[in-house]
Amino acid sequence: MCFTRDGQNNVVIYAVTSDPVPNKIVTVTDIDANSVFSVLLTADPNKVYRGIKFAPVAASGPVTVPPSSFSVFRGVLESGGLAELAASDDQYMIIRNGITALRTESPITLIVDGTSPNQTVSDLKFVLENHVSITGLTQRLDLFDFVAGSYENQDTRSATTTDSVVTVTATTPNRFIETGTMDMRERTRIRADGPVFTNTWRSLFDQTVWVVTP
Repeated sequence: MCFTRDGQNNVVIYAVTSDPVPNKIVTVTDIDANSVFSVLLTADPNKVYRGIKFAPVAASGPVTVPPSSFSVFRGVLESGGLAELAASDDQYMIIRNGITALRTESPITLIVDGTSPNQTVSDLKFVLENHVSITGLTQRLDLFDFVAGSYENQDTRSATTTDSVVTVTATTPNRFIETGTMDMRERTRIRADGPVFTNTWRSLFDQTVWVVTP
């Protein structure tokens, strides 16, 4: 006999009957005293089921993976955390531009890590939703290639002052999943590639997630 729960948190029971050959596998959702069993399977002639065992099954469709950790490599974290990055809900992680030594460095650099549900995947996407407080900024989205040991740029574009969504699809996706740990890493860099008319600006991150298809 095995137990699980359905989407309404009701107990679901699976059992093997004690019928003479052939026996059956039955199930019931325990809602009240009037709940009744229904037959799922009947054994083949001259055969019996000996028991039931649940086993994990790898997801077959796309799985959304939120970040499990983050690092503000450059910039100043003003508010928000992992919860703000997990969903597209207008709840933001806000990062203010920081000090850089070189013009080529990005005053806002956010790095996020997540864990893939599978070591080998057929498709890997990263979704970034954010906006910035001023015009004239460029954002770059990079994925970390664990085979090469370096970041690879996936998208470069002008940052927008209202929420916009960027979705990138990785080529040869398994190189972006670390062997063993199944870690995934993404880096968003934002900087001014031309003149801006304020010393202080911000990026508001609404969502940073991977979409993994086994």
